[in-house]
Amino acid sequence: MPSIRTDISSTSAGAAVNGTSDAPAGVEELDVLVIGGGFSGCRLLYELRRRGFKVKLVEAGSDLGGIWHWNMYPGARVDSQYPVYALAVPEVYETWTWTQQYPGYDELQRYFAHIGKVLDLKKDCYFNTKVTAAEWDKATNQWTVHCDTGRTIKTWSLIAAIGFAAKRHFPDWPGMDTFGGTILHSSFWSPDIDYAGKKVAVIGTGATGAMLHFLYAAFANWLR
Repeated sequence: MPSIRTDISSTSAGAAVNGTSDAPAGVEELDVLVIGGGFSGCRLLYELRRRGFKVKLVEAGSDLGGIWHWNMYPGARVDSQYPVYALAVPEVYETWTWTQQYPGYDELQRYFAHIGKVLDLKKDCYFNTKVTAAEWDKATNQWTVHCDTGRTIKTWSLIAAIGFAAKRHFPDWPGMDTFGGTILHSSFWSPDIDYAGKKVAVIGTGATGAMLHFLYAAFANWLR
């Protein structure tokens, strides 16, 4: 069987220092539940708390960052200048200086760590927690949200801040289940795999594919 990762699980063990993934007993009652710990989720959590709402954020990954928690292949970076990838929150931008006009994934991950610390977001985050179902109750005008950790939450408002790139595509091509090599999705990058001197095939010619071609060209024996 080939080695291919398709599950959403922790990419950074122990990253949820101030958050939690342990499910409590009983049902938690909230005003608002936010799904997703990217730019939108962080801003929503910050703004809703300021306005006095009882709010929590659930995130499938082990830390804040959204797509930039998962995108960590060498060379991964934004394609727009940093003001596009920043929160217009004084507490954040007055205490942060970008080192690049087009930040790479590592600087973006440091930026999210800064956001979490300065705004004290992680105390209201449930990491390593994936929403599996949400049911609307017309009688109570509430959502009942179920998570894979066993956590159940009742909330008046449910906001899915999951972004347009949250769902990965894994093609169902014949032979993938019997391929003898390693199959790797770019959003599940593993720094432990050594491709030096090996045959490498990159599928896709977008920004990610172009960057991976540039990376592999330096050490792969064969590249297509």
